[in-house]
Amino acid sequence: MLKVFAKAWAQLPPLAHQVILGICVFLVFLLVAFIVKQFMKRLRLKNHSSVVKLITKIVYNLILLIGLISALGTAGINVTALIASLGLASFAAGYALKDMLSNLIAGFMIMFNGSIKKGDHIIINKYEGVVESVRLRETILRQGDQRHFIPNGTFTTNPLTVFDKGDK
Repeated sequence: MLKVFAKAWAQLPPLAHQVILGICVFLVFLLVAFIVKQFMKRLRLKNHSSVVKLITKIVYNLILLIGLISALGTAGINVTALIASLGLASFAAGYALKDMLSNLIAGFMIMFNGSIKKGDHIIINKYEGVVESVRLRETILRQGDQRHFIPNGTFTTNPLTVFDKGDK
């Protein structure tokens, strides 16, 4: 059986060898991405499930992207221009989305360090109220019959007052 496979492999043109090897490389990366995704699903932390879910998607897609680029390189395609283009596109997207990314990163920090949480009475800038929820991009404050959506980046650049339960 192995001799038949070796003989068939030897009769294929070199381009077919490269394409088959490229497909195999991508399949290996796909398997690794699946294993990492399953591992991270088991890491689900009760208080940070949305953060873990987002990080899982980012890591999964990043592994697939690296696998695709590796597979294309193995298949004989020059990926130098593709990698340079991806670097330039990443820089442009990061610059264009810097405020949104700032809010996302601040949301991660707020959720992980627990500086504010649902039910806290806070003052930030001109807004005062009770924290209704902390999301990745914004924090929702309830003040009477009004809800204020405060971008999380605000919490990293402005003074914040959090009242203890007995203070207010």
